Amino acid sequence: SPDDLTKLIRFILTHNAFTFNGQHYLQEHGTAMGTKFAPQYANLFMHKLEQDFLSTQTLQPDLYKRYIDDIFLIWTHGLEALKHFHNAFNHFHPTIKLTIGYSYDSVDFLDTTVSIRNNRLFTSL
Repeated sequence: SPDDLTKLIRFILTHNAFTFNGQHYLQEHGTAMGTKFAPQYANLFMHKLEQDFLSTQTLQPDLYKRYIDDIFLIWTHGLEALKHFHNAFNHFHPTIKLTIGYSYDSVDFLDTTVSIRNNRLFTSL
């Protein structure tokens, strides 16, 4: 049931004990990297965060795609509005911060270069 799943997720997130340099620790925030559950949890968390953030914004990206922790978006509202959008996202959550790389013709994304020519997207390795 959804309640059981929520309880299991809460248990995983609140019972991550580990040892570092002989010291025992209990992680209090986030999820441990390397656990089988971490990618799914992070993906669900980011999806909800993105939806909540985007619903607060008047100006929207023309295209917004994310793969794990890499985001690709197309923005046609000008550079100052993009900087405002980026700043607003970085103030939306206390620990989630994005870095930005932008260009008017091409950007690197997931080991490829994505470029726009004649209003079409092209990729190259």
